Order: sequence, then C-alpha cells, then structure tokens
Amino acid sequence: MHHSVEVDSKLSAGSLNEDLTLTPELYGQIAAWLVNKGLTVPAIFFLELYKPFCNLAYQAGISIKPILSAVMSDKRANVLLALVKDGDSIERLIVEVERADTASREGAC
Repeated sequence: MHHSVEVDSKLSAGSLNEDLTLTPELYGQIAAWLVNKGLTVPAIFFLELYKPFCNLAYQAGISIKPILSAVMSDKRANVLLALVKDGDSIERLIVEVERADTASREGAC
C-alpha cells in the first residue's frame, strides 16, 4: 500500500496536459521508478511488445473506464489511458527509461 501512496502523490493535477497527454515530468517519474525497481529490461520488452496494440487497448480502456476508476483512482486511470493512447506515448516512455537507465549506470561508476 505504501507504493500506491507514493505513486498517487506524484500524480498531481499537472500530470496531464489539456489534450490528455502526459507531461514530460511524469514520463521521467515513471521511467525513474522503473529503473529504481530494476525493471528496465522487462519494461522495455513489455512496452515494445505492447506498441502494436495501443489503439485496441485504448478503446478497451475507454469502455471499461468506470471499472478502472472503481479499482484505482480516477487520476491513475486517466494517466493509464493517456499512456496507452498511441504508440508515440509508449515510444517516448521507452526513450525515457533508456535515458534514466543510462544516467543510473553512469552515476554508479
């Protein structure tokens, strides 16, 4: 439950732009979280695998948004939908994860 509070505190009203796209800061926060948890390789693998199905997942997410909002906060549901909206969002997250991983490795040396 502690992780949920940590992530929710980072999802401020400024997490989404007016056109429901993620802010650059949130991409960086998500990427840093994945790298800090040691999930760089699985995250990149999953995101690359998932890219072709973005449109389908977005449409499904819109359909089940009331259920998503019941299971998670409305802010989280909106961020999730913004992330899966198109392949560009996924590609941007992949780039941010790679950038954060490189910075983490350089900082460790």
